[in-house]
Amino acid sequence: MSNEEDSIENELNLTNESKQINQTSEGSNMSDSNSELNAMLAQASASSETAMMMVDRDLKITYLNNATNLLLKALEPTLKEIWSDFEATSDYMIGKCIDDFHANPAHQRKILGDPANLPYQTNIKLGVKTVRLNVAAIVDASGEYVGSSLEWADVTAEVASKNEIARMEGAMAGSATATMMVDRDLLITYMNPATETLLKTLEPVMKGIWSDFSADRDFMMGKCIDDFHANPAHQRKILDDPANLPYQTNIKLGDQTVRLNVAAIMDGSGTYVGSSLEWENVTSQVDAQIEIGRLVSATQGMTTNLMMADADGVINYMNPSLEKMLSRREKEIQKALPVFSVAKCVGTNFDSFHANPAHQRNLLQPENLPYSTKISVGVLTFGLTAIALFDEENNYLGTAVEWSDETEVVNAQIQVENLINDAVEGKLDTRINADEFDGFLKRAKKLAIVYTDIEGVNSSSFDILGNRDWSNAWQAEAIEHIRTLKSVLADVAIAADKFEKDFGANLKLSQISALD
Repeated sequence: MSNEEDSIENELNLTNESKQINQTSEGSNMSDSNSELNAMLAQASASSETAMMMVDRDLKITYLNNATNLLLKALEPTLKEIWSDFEATSDYMIGKCIDDFHANPAHQRKILGDPANLPYQTNIKLGVKTVRLNVAAIVDASGEYVGSSLEWADVTAEVASKNEIARMEGAMAGSATATMMVDRDLLITYMNPATETLLKTLEPVMKGIWSDFSADRDFMMGKCIDDFHANPAHQRKILDDPANLPYQTNIKLGDQTVRLNVAAIMDGSGTYVGSSLEWENVTSQVDAQIEIGRLVSATQGMTTNLMMADADGVINYMNPSLEKMLSRREKEIQKALPVFSVAKCVGTNFDSFHANPAHQRNLLQPENLPYSTKISVGVLTFGLTAIALFDEENNYLGTAVEWSDETEVVNAQIQVENLINDAVEGKLDTRINADEFDGFLKRAKKLAIVYTDIEGVNSSSFDILGNRDWSNAWQAEAIEHIRTLKSVLADVAIAADKFEKDFGANLKLSQISALD
């Protein structure tokens, strides 16, 4: 259609609309000025962007403006799905009774039958569309109710947006996460019930910092968060630019620690309109992390050989002391367990080191712990003490195992027993091979030297005196020195046992395991 034809059609529509409005005032004596005013109103209605329609007392459509035509044209596919003969044209609509568009005509007739019910507003669902309807009474110059005006608007997007907001607000209201919102001026515009609960628990601490603080909604809403900062410029710099967000930090409030997560809020056009702030009291978590850090540091630095495994038997921790001990014995262990590798211990299931995994699985059930035993791996002997690890809610986390390399102790015990037996039989040339020992067992070498001196004197005495009584005396003295050596070993065993008990009583291994 050409611009000229479009102009003519609009002019005809305007003329038609003017006649329709004039018809609603038919029978009244109107002055020329009233006629001019009526024409102006008709023109204003015709050019209005608000879709408007008029019906008489019989609910027949007497008028619709251009905005209504455009709205109906946009809704035509949806309306055809409901009323197959529908057409978005003035010819189809003018004179049509609106009863035809209602499943229950009596309902709207009851509303429109009495002007006392007007104005009236409602939303109408038309398929997937939502149309808002505003109805007002039309009264003539004599005050007689002559019909109704109906304003229409497609509010599908608006309703969807409000529904989404309502869903989000409902979710936030029911959320256990304390959430607050601020606008660009950092004024608090929203806080959910979880925030009120959190602030209530922190109120005594907050009052210690800000004496006038109150956890009430009336106090918080509209409050500028600058009031809660010693250096407002710092957080303003962060929150002024959405590129800085999301942002997370921990805030110290007296003896409490609160974790803050800040995110940008954008409107539908992508404009930065404010920020959301999630709050969480993490005091207990932070304290636990500090405690765990201390325990981990202690475990890393201790000389006790410590290993941990989860509830499935997968090794998840091995301290440096144990790693050093196993590395020293790795070649001997590999003679009995070729697959063994210290470097691969962590992440390996301890079942792979046992011929009968079910046996130790049964032993390591939490109800059977603590449990101590000795195991032989080829020529090596290890002492093991296993304890169960539990979290704060008494859930079983796994097992901690203390290792002790008892190879030298066992070897020394065997040599001492042989030494004593030989001495009893008069074989005074037997020696302890102390060179293969480390640490405290090297003391045995000194005792061996003493014993050698005794044996030397003893032999000379035999040659000079030839007196068996002297021989027996020196033999008894030698045996006494050997028993002293055995006593040393026993003292060490007692000390090791005491350390083991102290270790189990004082080290909170379950907390270290929880870190993994």
